[in-house]
Amino acid sequence: MPTSLTPEGQQRFLRKLNRAFWTGMGAVVGVGLTLALLAWLNHRSVALILESQTIARLARESKALTVDRATSINGYLLSHQDVSLVPELTARAPLKAKIDSLLLLSRGNASQQDRARSIRSAIVRWERGWVIPALAADSDSRADLGREMLAGKELFDSIRAAFDSFLAGQQRIYAARVTALGALQKFSTGAAILEGVLLLAVLMWMRARAITQAKLLLEQQSQLQSQSLDLQQQAAELEEQAMELEEQADEANRNANELAESNARLQETVRELEQTRVVATSAASKGELTESLLNVLLDNAPVGVILWNSRREVVRVNPALEAMTGFSDGNTLGRRIEDLASDEIVEIVEPILEEVLETGNTVLNVPLTGTNKVDPIRERHFLGSYFPVTLPGNERGVGGVVLETTQFRQLEEQLLQSQKM
Repeated sequence: MPTSLTPEGQQRFLRKLNRAFWTGMGAVVGVGLTLALLAWLNHRSVALILESQTIARLARESKALTVDRATSINGYLLSHQDVSLVPELTARAPLKAKIDSLLLLSRGNASQQDRARSIRSAIVRWERGWVIPALAADSDSRADLGREMLAGKELFDSIRAAFDSFLAGQQRIYAARVTALGALQKFSTGAAILEGVLLLAVLMWMRARAITQAKLLLEQQSQLQSQSLDLQQQAAELEEQAMELEEQADEANRNANELAESNARLQETVRELEQTRVVATSAASKGELTESLLNVLLDNAPVGVILWNSRREVVRVNPALEAMTGFSDGNTLGRRIEDLASDEIVEIVEPILEEVLETGNTVLNVPLTGTNKVDPIRERHFLGSYFPVTLPGNERGVGGVVLETTQFRQLEEQLLQSQKM
């Protein structure tokens, strides 16, 4: 006779399910934290590249303003007309503001900070050694300065050299940051794919563990039900024997001992039947708990999970998959793939479902791009894996796990755009 599920066995079963659940939750949390960290690093790298571009632009604009000032002063010395000084006067305030901005933005790099200070010092020397004397001279002296306006060329060349040095340094910083961003993007893509595969493996492992334990519990429950039926039949037989003993009252003396033994066996059988009924009731409760835990796992998983029957109709989806299709409240049940997704996705997934049903092979990490029927405008990106399953009634079906990768594709596009800039 098969053995029943003891309380110790029930506790072991619960502990195994609990470990499997927390293992899966730990994997999901780890994947989420890693992806969040990689996203932050990508965002930070793009921000640094944009900062480098901004600093370089400010340096070029400052250099252009300095050239405008020098050209304006030289024109004034040659023409002796005050209107020639308009560009010089107009450029003073913007040039000072841009130099201050360069000093502020380059404070995170000591070398660039020193080069920015060199630019400011060179401009101050040029203004004190040439600009101020040239503009303060009287008409006669101004004429001499006009003839000797090339005397300030050496001071201005030091400004030009300081700007060139700063721009060269900024170009090296920009190139290094672009290279680092490219490497980080490749690492992020690889990490996302790897973590997706690992997460899929953990989910499949958890599914296998849960199914194995559920099958064991169902088998034991079936055994207990069979035992209960056997005991009921035995009780019926003992009742018939008791009636025969009552009808044979004339043989009571000869069969008194046999009757006492039969009554004792009957009482023992009744006690065993009651114990079996209690164990069977407990086993039924455990079956409901197993199904509840599986539902909790699917309802809270951050990736989409879907099951199709042999007719490729949806028989089960979790909330994450419903959010991807745009349907809700069970509206996806009974639908086919062409009712849920765009033609681009249907053309890829439909042959895969047929292949899995026919061959029983697993198809992993299929990239998908398209829209759903509810929101046909927004294009989204996914990574899907498909595997054979056995549904109730021994029906063949297909299971799918889908991970949305739209955010990663958007980051790639931002990177490409920043590299073009």
